[in-house]
Amino acid sequence: MGSENPITNRAKYIIDHLPSTPNLDVFEAYDPTLSYVNIELSFDVGSEQSIIFVAHHDIVNINSDNCLDNSASVVNLIAFAHMCRVAKLNKSIHVVFTDCEEFGGRGAQRLSERINDGVFGNVEYVVNLELTACGTRFLCENVKDSRLCRFLLDDGFAGVSTPFNDSVILRANDIDSICITIIPDEELLQVLRTGYCETWSLCHQSNDVVENAIEEDMNKFLEYLKDVWITNPLIARK
Repeated sequence: MGSENPITNRAKYIIDHLPSTPNLDVFEAYDPTLSYVNIELSFDVGSEQSIIFVAHHDIVNINSDNCLDNSASVVNLIAFAHMCRVAKLNKSIHVVFTDCEEFGGRGAQRLSERINDGVFGNVEYVVNLELTACGTRFLCENVKDSRLCRFLLDDGFAGVSTPFNDSVILRANDIDSICITIIPDEELLQVLRTGYCETWSLCHQSNDVVENAIEEDMNKFLEYLKDVWITNPLIARK
């Protein structure tokens, strides 16, 4: 990666497809060993309480669509941002596309520093989207002492162990963050037994292509995000 321009085609696609708003911040970091870019979009309604939604946009395999990891979640988060733009929110929502999740979580570390510096107000928690291309079974990291985890488990999510993700970095910085994902129903038992499943095994592979995505499943996932945090924000009122 080195010192080359971190505004990749993927980053440019995100910037070009986000809703038009003055509250868009593109952070470019140039480093002798690692360059990266975080993209932040804020829907600030003047509330001191806020929630952050995250998806990482960097990839491992340049010969793959990287659909599951993490193109589908990027697309879902862009769509969610458009929902937020036209919604009447009762708390501020921030949408962040992080970089370098695949290279140690440098983008998540910068986000952690900004959260702890108070840039986003009083952040209640960070919802991290990974592998949201296919499936109707909702999963979340099972993390003790997480308010967000307790809510998700009570709301029907299955709690599992997941591979490394940006939430690990955020929690290391004392920020409540949980990774949420979807998988096909028939793979739930495999995940619970082994901590892995066939869908996850596609990550970083050349056959992680856009054909793996199921539009209906992605739309159902988006409807869940909308229902919980926009239309009927029960958790936001707790």
